Amino acid sequence: MNAFRLLMALTTVAFVILMVSGYAFCSIRKEPFWSDHRKSRGRRSQSFSEVIIISLLYAFISGTLIGLVQYCPLKSRSNSN
Repeated sequence: MNAFRLLMALTTVAFVILMVSGYAFCSIRKEPFWSDHRKSRGRRSQSFSEVIIISLLYAFISGTLIGLVQYCPLKSRSNSN
């Protein structure tokens, strides 16, 4: 059980690191990936939208990994009984 808690703690730390690094990567960039330099008037810039999209992508991938880590040990324990 201690190994499972350690694995969950490491997964949580990895999740936080991925979220922070994804947001930092997107906020540091000056140009969007698709190299469109025009900004729409009265709306958010494309780089801000890029930050939101990449951060949500990181959250989805990280959440999926955390779900797999939580599900796999439970499945292996239920098969052994």
